[in-house]
Order: sequence, then C-alpha cells, then structure tokens
Amino acid sequence: MGLDMYLSAVKYESNYSFQKKESGENERFNTVLSAFPNVKVSEHSPSLEVSFTVGYWRKANAIHAWFVNNCGKGVDECQEMYVSHEHLLTLKEECLKVLSSDIPVKKADENARSMNIDGTTDLDIGSFIAASMAVESTQIGSEPVDDLPLPPVAGFFFGSTERDEWYFNDIRETLSLVNDLIRDYPDEDGWRFSYRASW
Repeated sequence: MGLDMYLSAVKYESNYSFQKKESGENERFNTVLSAFPNVKVSEHSPSLEVSFTVGYWRKANAIHAWFVNNCGKGVDECQEMYVSHEHLLTLKEECLKVLSSDIPVKKADENARSMNIDGTTDLDIGSFIAASMAVESTQIGSEPVDDLPLPPVAGFFFGSTERDEWYFNDIRETLSLVNDLIRDYPDEDGWRFSYRASW
C-alpha cells in the first residue's frame, strides 16, 4: 500500500513500406514479433508498440506531484500521462535547483516508508492511519512552504512531507534517471514516455 510510480519508454515499430504498399523488412519489428508467435498483426498496417518500465519510485511524492501538475494538467486519477523530452529536460532543471540549494536536510522518519510484510508498520495501525490522514491537508497543487521547486506533498500513504534524507535521495535518483533517459532514448529515434502512479 502506498504511492508506486512508473515511467515507461514506448517505441512504435512498423513493418509497412509505404512506397511498396506491402510489408517491409524492419528487423526490430520482426525480432519483437518473433517473441510472440501466436500474435497476428494486421497485414494492411503491420505495426506494434513496445513499452519498457524505465523508472520506478516509491512514495516520491514531490516527483509525483511534478508529473501530475506538468504532464497531467493537475488531474491525479492514476491515469497514464504523456511525458515529452521537453518535460524531462524541465524536470532535470528542477532537480538541479533543489540539489544546489542550501536547504538543511532533515533526518528521515524511518516509518515514513517502512512497512512490515503483513502490511503493518511498527506503529499500531490506528495511529499510523490517523497520522497519515492528518498529513492529508497538504494537497497536490497547494502552495509550497519555500520557493524551491519540487515541494513535498501529502496524500494517503504518500510518505513524508519533509525535505528529509528520503526526499533528497528521490531527487538525486530522479536526476540520474532523467540524465540516462535523455542520453539513451533520443527524441529523434521515436521514443516517447508515459507516467502513471497507483496507490
């Protein structure tokens, strides 16, 4: 239970040759299709789309809020959101601003993300739920408490709303991921991205 976040890289491949009006010889298309021998594609428009999970976060609520506000038009309903290369460049800049700030790092509350295998925490479950609901007052899109980008936000089982060790680790990991994606999945190669979360 909690905020799970996924970023996917998506690639469209076609085996259609417009000039020949017939199937072409797209090696990537044929390789992917060969992995699924029972799948039949249209002979009139032989194409496929592959999707790879390239990023995963757990309770990185500031990053989630950024995607919702910048890619989801402020709507947070666990829907899939288109993420452009320009979005990734903007997110990179936001991460750099936070990491270059002189804001003090608070020690993380270990209960903010930890959960036992049976779904409980070391707190009794009633206290844990009450504490989670008390934090619910800060919603996505509310005013940040400082002028830094990527403010933490609250939500039911969204994790800590402090700029603590967890928060800064999320920002560093996000920056590293975004740098890799910008380098390894160039826009001109036809890659696109999508984000979704569940809780």
